[in-house]
Formats: sequence, C-alpha cells, structure tokens
Amino acid sequence: MAGDNITCTVLLFAKAAEVFGKRETQLTLPVQSTGNDLFGLLSEQVPEFAQLKCTCAIAVNKTLCSFETPIEDKAVVAILPPVSGG
Repeated sequence: MAGDNITCTVLLFAKAAEVFGKRETQLTLPVQSTGNDLFGLLSEQVPEFAQLKCTCAIAVNKTLCSFETPIEDKAVVAILPPVSGG
C-alpha cells in the first residue's frame, strides 16, 4: 500500500557525497522512519557509507536534529560530515 511509505530527497555533502558517489538521491522509506533508518538504507546501498555515521550530523528540512527524529513525507534530509578549513 502506497500510504505505508514516504519519499524524501537526501542531500550529501563533502565526504558523504564522495563516498556515496553523488550529491543527491531520492529514497523511499517506511512511514515513521528516522535518520537512523535512512542512514541504514544508504549504508546498504554503499557499505562504506556506514563508517561516516559517527562523524556526521543530519538536518531535516534545514533543521539540525538527532538520528532518532522521524522523517516526514517529502522531507529534504541533509547528511553533513564535519568540515574543516582555514
């Protein structure tokens, strides 16, 4: 049933984009999925991606949040690795 899933846009930056191989992807997730679930699905697609979780932050609709935050339908989720510079 279509109502049991949500779709979201995932934006990947810096090392996350490099490891995943692109800067943006669309995902379909079960309703009530969290950032943890999203990260798990990305890691299933690219196993090396799992290593990034401990250093990344997540933002849902431009708001930083925890990986336990539920993701709403049509959300834009950004995976934000640490950035350094001078």
